[in-house]
Amino acid sequence: MVTTTPTRRATARTRLHRPLRRLVQMPHIRLWVQFYAAGIVVSQISLAFLRPGIHDRAILTSVNVGAQVIIGAGTLLLPLPERSRLTRLLPPIVGLCGLVVVGATTAGLAPVLGGFFVITFVYVGLTQPPWTSLWLVPPAAMGWLVMNRPIDHTVVAGIPVAVSLWVLLAELLSRVTTRQQVQQAQLEEQAAHDALTGLRNRRGLDDLLAAAEVGDAVVFLDLDHFKAVNDLLGHEAGDRVIADLGRIVLAVLRPNDVAVRYGGEEVLILLPGTPLDGVETLLRRLRRGWSASHPELTFSAGVAIVDAEGGAAAARQADDALYLAKQRGRNRAEVAGQKPTMFIPAQKGTVDPHLSRG
Repeated sequence: MVTTTPTRRATARTRLHRPLRRLVQMPHIRLWVQFYAAGIVVSQISLAFLRPGIHDRAILTSVNVGAQVIIGAGTLLLPLPERSRLTRLLPPIVGLCGLVVVGATTAGLAPVLGGFFVITFVYVGLTQPPWTSLWLVPPAAMGWLVMNRPIDHTVVAGIPVAVSLWVLLAELLSRVTTRQQVQQAQLEEQAAHDALTGLRNRRGLDDLLAAAEVGDAVVFLDLDHFKAVNDLLGHEAGDRVIADLGRIVLAVLRPNDVAVRYGGEEVLILLPGTPLDGVETLLRRLRRGWSASHPELTFSAGVAIVDAEGGAAAARQADDALYLAKQRGRNRAEVAGQKPTMFIPAQKGTVDPHLSRG
């Protein structure tokens, strides 16, 4: 069988497409290009009517295109993270520098190029936290003075008005955007968490298990004879018990641990980088907290350690171990793939096992 190797041209095209794709996928860069491209088109149309000569239009076009090239090259070459403030401020800084160059090489273009200052501060307001626009006031004011040569008392008197409008526009947009981002984060938080227990819900559980690494621990918890609570005391009392379970689970977890309400009174816990003795410690703490709150109820647990088969396989193994713990008497923890074991102490004062099976 004959195998083909990519040509040098194809390889070079691939190397170019990857960073270009990275550039296009950056939301703030895409936003800036859209704003600036619209501004360049409008400025060229305006210059065609205001200044019939091609000299100023050529300078304006070349400087703005050069600014876009610098923005793109800087974004591609500099190892700046996506959410870096410097990355987001690079386009307006380069744009203001381009405006200063245009103002220094031409005269009488202030009516045409004034809109680019507005575009710059609109962009900052949409992509930056409040008060960031103040950092751009000095270069913007300098560019405004250079562009409005010759400088007289009218130009100087107009700077405070122009700066106030720029900053006001940027800050209004920044605050509206920040408020929307906070509300969006709150909605996402609510959508990802169970309202009754405060634990995460099953939304995104597959991604969570797929991201589990070898050595992480997966624990399934389930209350013993929970059906008796609903049958004897009602579902409202059962909900209070489940809410208490979520509260106590959250109280014993470490910052990097994740607990998911898997369904009903069943909880899945993912413990990153936790060996069996660490799982035992957590279950003992959970047992103490639960016994103090509900001495009449016990829970069973199934434990599995993530191996090369991944987190989803470990979750299935932990679920099987939980079922085994139920079969072997409840109020115990079983480890997948090991001999019968109960490394959490038995809890006294349990519900009569004859009331229910669960």
